[in-house]
Amino acid sequence: MLSLETRVFGLSAMREERIDCYLRDVDLVLNCQHSTTSGKLLFTCPRTKTHYIDTSGEIGTFEAIFYRFHDWEREGVIALPGVGFNVVASDCLAGLLKRELPDATRLCIAFGSTKGKVHPCTLKSVSQSISEMACI
Repeated sequence: MLSLETRVFGLSAMREERIDCYLRDVDLVLNCQHSTTSGKLLFTCPRTKTHYIDTSGEIGTFEAIFYRFHDWEREGVIALPGVGFNVVASDCLAGLLKRELPDATRLCIAFGSTKGKVHPCTLKSVSQSISEMACI
């Protein structure tokens, strides 16, 4: 193990000012709760100069970071969603395959579960995404 200092706290009912107190001396936040909490962190982290990564691959988080890119850049902090096994991992795989197979014109990546089950957080994320798409 890396023996890094950790701090675990919930965000659902916490106000931004309180989150600021938790993050003032933190270098990096790893958000594992996805879109239900990313909004508060995406506003707080640039203020506290805390780098942000999350395991989500949700488009809403990517868009929120994109629209606030200048805040992150101005404060010199990194915001990287999708570090779980989805967007970042699959993009890295695609980049590696393109380098190794430069003449390839198509790529199809499929993911499966060896246990045949879907994680409850994945179901929640997918259901939220579907309901957001239904409103378009």
